[in-house]
Amino acid sequence: MIADQPLFGSAKQVRWARRIQADLRDRYPHQPLPDSPFASFWIDHRSDEYPDLLAAASEELRHSPFSSTYPRYGRDEALATLALLAGGDFLTVDSETTGVKKTDQLTEIAVVSRNETVLLHSFIKPTNLESYADSDAESITGLKAEALGDVPSFADVWPQLHPLLYGGSPVLAYNSNFDGPMIRRSAWAVGIQAPPLHMLCAMKLFSAFVESDDSYKLIEACTIAGVDLVDAHTASGDAIAAMRLVEWMIAHGSYVLRLHGGRHVFEFSRDYGGEENGRY
Repeated sequence: MIADQPLFGSAKQVRWARRIQADLRDRYPHQPLPDSPFASFWIDHRSDEYPDLLAAASEELRHSPFSSTYPRYGRDEALATLALLAGGDFLTVDSETTGVKKTDQLTEIAVVSRNETVLLHSFIKPTNLESYADSDAESITGLKAEALGDVPSFADVWPQLHPLLYGGSPVLAYNSNFDGPMIRRSAWAVGIQAPPLHMLCAMKLFSAFVESDDSYKLIEACTIAGVDLVDAHTASGDAIAAMRLVEWMIAHGSYVLRLHGGRHVFEFSRDYGGEENGRY
């Protein structure tokens, strides 16, 4: 291997990979090393013996940043996340919006605690209310534009919302990639510079839990789990359903931490609703 061959990855990954390469050259001074340009390849195979390293090199494209594995997140990651959630408090948040574009804003938001108490629920008057009238979003939610004319603005709701989202408790949303940016865009629309918002995605968590390559709508996931979804397409109804779904996953996962091959892994009990109804 050429010593100064470029490696691709973050600066930290490259430094780590260079140290691994140096160690491998010391261990196998007379053996050529694989010619992989990805720092992640070296990090992932830092403990491999030489034959295993060569075998892994035949699949080095798996370490390209353009490579994908399905499902992207597995049950082990889901169980580890659920085990952490099971031991403390967490919140679920849901929002309704004027649409799904980058220019859209919130029309409703709710935050729910683990005991299903609605800590915050508010309708919100968006700054683009006129574009919401007669829109697809208005038809789906049933929340009429004229009903939002005299409700609080996002700026009015922010003093109550901010400590819930940033108070230290884990925050989950069913499709956090939608709700998180929408919350911050609504803040920007009224001149509020919202800090970075850290959220867990209950949708990705559910897909990993049932070992699916696909994402499910909230109503689909609730049907699979046998969870009640009341008042669908309302912020409080969907936030409560998301909380129930996460609690269902916690209740149906067995977290048995054991040592296997020198590392701690979670064993999973296949006692979960999908198998009982024959879907999985």
